[in-house]
Amino acid sequence: MTRMTALGRADRFEQELAAAAAAADADDRLAAMLADPALKRWEHTQAAAVLGQIQGSAGSTALRQALATATAALSAASKSTRADYRDLVCACVTALARRDGPAATDVCIAAIASPDAIVRDYGMSTLAPAGDDRAWDQVMTRLEEILHRKISTGGLRGQEALYAVEYLARHAGRGSDRAIGLVTLVRRRWQQLPDPELVAQWYPGIQPGGSPAEDLSLPAVHAPHPWWQGGRLSVRLDQSRR
Repeated sequence: MTRMTALGRADRFEQELAAAAAAADADDRLAAMLADPALKRWEHTQAAAVLGQIQGSAGSTALRQALATATAALSAASKSTRADYRDLVCACVTALARRDGPAATDVCIAAIASPDAIVRDYGMSTLAPAGDDRAWDQVMTRLEEILHRKISTGGLRGQEALYAVEYLARHAGRGSDRAIGLVTLVRRRWQQLPDPELVAQWYPGIQPGGSPAEDLSLPAVHAPHPWWQGGRLSVRLDQSRR
């Protein structure tokens, strides 16, 4: 019997995945694929990513179960398996935020508390456009920690800081204590921001010397854009392998 090559298996799986996504019972089929122990981790990751575009109760339950299992495995993973488990964790976090919106805020909160920097990046990048305000105090504390010193624009800490500003501003209504606290912090740490010009573009008047903090309508002038929009069926891969 001819043994299937890795490329052949990948092609066949892509076909099966596309067929499952197009079926009337797509959520159930994809949930079953995600839970199938016969599939490889990269196949689970792709199934999780596609579930992000499907609605239904089965998929959300399967994603949460897969996330819990992969998170536990990541904490004890070897160097050779860590990237695969990380990809699966990130795919599940993104899919849940994408399909469940604010109901997945708890998942994002867990991700931003991860010891893994890339998982934290995914957690903050999904929390910013999709999460509710449950993480506001936690993210504010984290932003204060990050801005204690100057950080680069392109690194993960810089990305985390910008996503944090977007999340905090989205839940800081005009004249609220939250808005005043955020504006005060941003102005005090303006030189430590990874991209102050971009922040000023998002929120005109937030820069030092700008409008009184209580007069700024932060949520009204900028809404974080979900990076996953675009219709692709894949998940961002581990940044360490780009």
